[in-house]
Amino acid sequence: MRRFTLPHRLYEALPALYAIAGLLTLFNLPNTLGWLSGLLLIGAGWQVWRMRYAYRSQRSRQRRSVRSPHHRPRTHGSDWHVRPQRF
Repeated sequence: MRRFTLPHRLYEALPALYAIAGLLTLFNLPNTLGWLSGLLLIGAGWQVWRMRYAYRSQRSRQRRSVRSPHHRPRTHGSDWHVRPQRF
């Protein structure tokens, strides 16, 4: 089976394209179904962006900790910053 991959530029633009499509739907379909569809598209774009951001920041932290020569493991409770929420 052949794997299908999107071009990198298109892949990176998808959250914005979802949001733009949602806004266009909101303004061009002034009924309940149009509003619901538009809001769902905007929400999907936001969620995809959040998931990518959380994953990339986690990967970045892991790479920094592996490369650091003075890496010391964190103990439970020393992690005072806010972590991304998972839904």
